[in-house]
Amino acid sequence: MSQHISITNTASATRAIYDEYAGLLLGYIFEVVKDKNIAEEYLVAVFKELPQHLHDVMQPGTNTYQRLLLLTRKVLADFFATIPACDPADKKAHLPAMPNKFLERMSEEEQFIFCNVHYNGKSISALARELNRTEQAIKKILQQAFAAIRRAA
Repeated sequence: MSQHISITNTASATRAIYDEYAGLLLGYIFEVVKDKNIAEEYLVAVFKELPQHLHDVMQPGTNTYQRLLLLTRKVLADFFATIPACDPADKKAHLPAMPNKFLERMSEEEQFIFCNVHYNGKSISALARELNRTEQAIKKILQQAFAAIRRAA
């Protein structure tokens, strides 16, 4: 993102961010919700929230896209709440209802860890306690899951 955008004019700053990042965010949201119309509604909600977070998003030295993803995840929190909680006895209960090309590339263990962290918001330490594993082991599995995502992309 060009850091020359001034936050003194909130509307023009929001528009400039929209022009540069809306397509990327829409793609991310669509991968989560699997419905174009719903994804567009969430994108609108993100950009309605943006003016209140503009100062944080445009801080010098920050990654604008990463800040926008954090805001997007906050807006998507209600959607994430609709995904069933993970049940270690039912390894498939944690998966989104629609097939996901990224998750399909992961082992069941990677899916379980990734979905608990990404979709259900569990911390690595909580998962380590639940699964009676070290945090380092959970982090390694999560890294493997992200490697599977990169391979699928």
